[in-house]
Amino acid sequence: MNLPEPKIAIGMEEAEKFFNTQWKYIPFAFHLDMDLKTPEQRIMPICRKEEIGRGGQARVVRTAVQADYVAQDLRDSVPKDEHSS
Repeated sequence: MNLPEPKIAIGMEEAEKFFNTQWKYIPFAFHLDMDLKTPEQRIMPICRKEEIGRGGQARVVRTAVQADYVAQDLRDSVPKDEHSS
């Protein structure tokens, strides 16, 4: 089935607006050996956070993320717990 080509013309203002907001639709994916710096404008697929320790000026937080955004290589390298699928 051949669909007709869309005939939508957008101006620079609309293109810039799309460029600046498109990150809202692309959740961040976690993988093994990833860079520690994450893109600023990215949705983090966090389900819940729980503080599990505190000391000095630090806080340790266990963070659960949606499994769909965790690559298999990272899943295989992390020990399973009661929340793992």
